[in-house]
Amino acid sequence: MAQFESDRFAGDATLQDILDDPGTGTKKLQAGSPAAAVKAVQRALQSLGWVSGSWTTASGKILYDTGFPDGDYGPWTTATVLAYKTHYGIHFADAAPGEFDGFVGPQTLALLDRQCALLDEGDTAIAARAAELIAAGVQLELGSGGSAMQSRGVRGSAGVLRPITMTALQDWNRSGALFCKRGLGVFLQYGVVDIQWTLTEIDLSTGVARGVLGFPVADVERTPGRDIGRFECGTITGDPATTDAVVEINPDATIVATGVEF
Repeated sequence: MAQFESDRFAGDATLQDILDDPGTGTKKLQAGSPAAAVKAVQRALQSLGWVSGSWTTASGKILYDTGFPDGDYGPWTTATVLAYKTHYGIHFADAAPGEFDGFVGPQTLALLDRQCALLDEGDTAIAARAAELIAAGVQLELGSGGSAMQSRGVRGSAGVLRPITMTALQDWNRSGALFCKRGLGVFLQYGVVDIQWTLTEIDLSTGVARGVLGFPVADVERTPGRDIGRFECGTITGDPATTDAVVEINPDATIVATGVEF
């Protein structure tokens, strides 16, 4: 029997039966499947950023009603699963090239399980690091703009981030994030370094990581007139009084591989 990595799915007999299926195509979540199993998958898709409050198919996010997750494998769930599987190229072995369906079979469930385990691991580590920083006197709050925003996986990477607010700083210097990546640790970035990392590393049209800088390997270093951020594949040096920043890429460095990405 295969083992789930994530507690979100462990112990559900329907989901275990699907995970153990060797690819027959007969075991899957679909219309009429047990509500508890459907809810677990709906919550996972929501946590992983595949559900949105508006119909934005260009980014793969699907409209949901106010009752979501509701345990009903209806058209919204089907469309969301279809977008997820299309993005990751998950299809039944006998499907024609480019042909995808909206069912949750063993391949889809296995990837959801690995991604949720990675997300929850990162979220726990971020919360612990935030508590340590606050206890040490760092004036930060989890969330941004008055909202307690949750941790999210960065699509196209194995990293997790959670927005934070540096309450003692002013203007755009207040905004930042705690970044976590398995094998690296949890590190604090804010101000011009955080802004420039987003502009350099993230394709803003899709939200997918480009793999240029990778994730932080140290907290941002703030010195008079200069902030320094160190990443897997380079550095960002910025002026905290302006948005001016210089990005230096190390061509010999590589992104740390973890075996699973969002």
